[in-house]
Amino acid sequence: MTITAANNNQETRLNVKGKASDGTVHTVSLTAKRSSNRGSIEVGGSEKLTITSDGYIGVNQTAPTSELQVGGGTNPMTAKPTLHVAPSSGNAAMSLRGGRPSIYFDGTSGGHTRFLTDSTDIAISTGNLDSAGTERFRFRTGGGLCFNGDTAAANALDDYE
Repeated sequence: MTITAANNNQETRLNVKGKASDGTVHTVSLTAKRSSNRGSIEVGGSEKLTITSDGYIGVNQTAPTSELQVGGGTNPMTAKPTLHVAPSSGNAAMSLRGGRPSIYFDGTSGGHTRFLTDSTDIAISTGNLDSAGTERFRFRTGGGLCFNGDTAAANALDDYE
């Protein structure tokens, strides 16, 4: 099946409509946008998934600048990450679930693994996304390591040799 726009200046849209038992109509649209050379999926009248002509995918992002960009926030860097998570408001979060959730850094091509922050401490806490939990370790932005929620400089391992 081929669906073609009536003329060269239009976007092409395929609407799929479903009706709930109360008569409410729900629409999912697949759109090819000629002017921006991208495709999108709209649900409930707003764009939820975008695929650009250069292969970038945006989830709740209509103009992704990374291979996979999640959220409406923009990427402030000139180097574009493979995955960029930035909600329009609120905090970005990632959850891994399973018996032994893992993050693996493969450095076989050389270099070393890095955690970068924008001049903020890194805290490791017990807990979950619904609560702050209990802080166990803090790597301070100026150097030093703190334990069990104690962030006072006098009690941190600042000058361990």
